[in-house]
Amino acid sequence: MISYRHSVCAAARVAAGLWLLNIPLCALAVDTPHVVAPQRGLSAPTDVVVKPISATRLGVTWKDTTDSEDHFEVEVSTDGTTYEGVGRTAENTTDFSCEALKPNTIYHVRVKATNSMGESEYGEAPAVATYSMGKGLTGHYYHYVKGETETTKPIFSRVDPYISFDWTEGLNSEDGGLKYNFMVVWTGQVTPVYSETYTFYTEADDGARMWVDGKQLVDDWVDHPATEKSGTVELKAGQRYDIKVAYYACGLGVSTMKLSWSSATQDKEIILPCQMDPKTAKEAEAAASLIEAKRGLGPAKPSVKNKPGSKKKIAAAG
Repeated sequence: MISYRHSVCAAARVAAGLWLLNIPLCALAVDTPHVVAPQRGLSAPTDVVVKPISATRLGVTWKDTTDSEDHFEVEVSTDGTTYEGVGRTAENTTDFSCEALKPNTIYHVRVKATNSMGESEYGEAPAVATYSMGKGLTGHYYHYVKGETETTKPIFSRVDPYISFDWTEGLNSEDGGLKYNFMVVWTGQVTPVYSETYTFYTEADDGARMWVDGKQLVDDWVDHPATEKSGTVELKAGQRYDIKVAYYACGLGVSTMKLSWSSATQDKEIILPCQMDPKTAKEAEAAASLIEAKRGLGPAKPSVKNKPGSKKKIAAAG
């Protein structure tokens, strides 16, 4: 490309030659350079928020800070380094659903504005995990007699998708005839979707205790109307943590037990079934070992289940 300066100098030399030849200078047409106005800069999207929708989908929203984009492009990464595009939106559209993702996997998400002249910097959100494929916690149901320090094996066990109960007329269980004066110990694992400090809440009538990752967060083993207690623990997105929740109902009337959690990013809510697994880490390891043994890949590890008739201290279980 010939610069403006070189064009003017060349034109001057030609004009001098024409003057010497007595040719009117008006016979020479000199084009002035065409100056392109600089592109108005594209601003990066802000307030990028990513929330899980399911085990394979993430919802993304952001704030549009520019008025000259043609569209927005969304990219994801599992390591925070190598990104791939998963889609684009039309101009002024500030939400997107990332599809066909892997369950219980941490994703980094970023968004940029683009037009025919270029692109903006990226707007990014903290890493978030898709939901796991859980289905709840295992509940072990016992008869409860106030003042006893030991209990035998549970009357029955089942997987409870939610711990969110309001028993208005007792347990009404078809298994074992439990109605009033019962105790439940829920065990398994819980999987958060954000790497943040989580607050766990129990709302119980009567008493409740709770442990997460071996740390006791709630110790409220007394009779009272529905009362909320809480405790905090630092968790990492996509990582499974053992959880144990013990509860008892003493006497007649309404019985209540609810388990919820919250964090800086996550609103307070009852823990979803997909974020809870009915097996603890040891139980999951024993189950995996048994499968390997059946396939001839190694010896089976002993089961962690209690032997029939064995006794367990209520204080230890709840």
